[in-house]
Amino acid sequence: RRVLFRSTSGYATHPDWSPDGSAIVYSSCGNNQEDWQVWNCAIHQLPVLSDGSFGADQVLVPADADWNYYYPSYSPDSSWVSFNRHAGNRSSNQSYNDNGAEVMLLPSWGGAPTLLESASLPGQGNSWPRWAPTQGSYSWLAFSSRRPYGHQTNGNSQVWISAIDLNLAVQGVDPSFPPLWLPGQEAQGSNHTPVWV
Repeated sequence: RRVLFRSTSGYATHPDWSPDGSAIVYSSCGNNQEDWQVWNCAIHQLPVLSDGSFGADQVLVPADADWNYYYPSYSPDSSWVSFNRHAGNRSSNQSYNDNGAEVMLLPSWGGAPTLLESASLPGQGNSWPRWAPTQGSYSWLAFSSRRPYGHQTNGNSQVWISAIDLNLAVQGVDPSFPPLWLPGQEAQGSNHTPVWV
């Protein structure tokens, strides 16, 4: 089957296919220096039409002079998009491993984003969110963070996991729970990109 491409907006990076194959979400950025060091980004989505072509580009989270939005990731049922934001939308505040990064949640059909406040510890570089399978109304979100794990870590990035109550997400309130440290990591290493298989 032939796939017809439609132009993306801005500098397109950080793409993620929805598990149901209905769309692609990506970061639309104002610079093209490096994929992992972008700023002035918004979150966009391209729907996949019945003939295999892409539909019109959709803005899920518009660009903002005060924020940078990036690293989008679909939930297993394709209904939600988790992504990062940090304050300070300029070249000195880039996407990679930013100390101020927070984890956000947004319905894939659009609407107001919700800060995952219980999961995101301020100033600890909460970054690169990735989803685990959903069980009932709960899912799990893995992400990288520099938060301390007792006396075992020292400001280095490790993988943490937070439960997400999707019933609360529908209500537009913080659906996240305080995260747990993923056991078995090398405590002095740096882990940035969790991937569930």
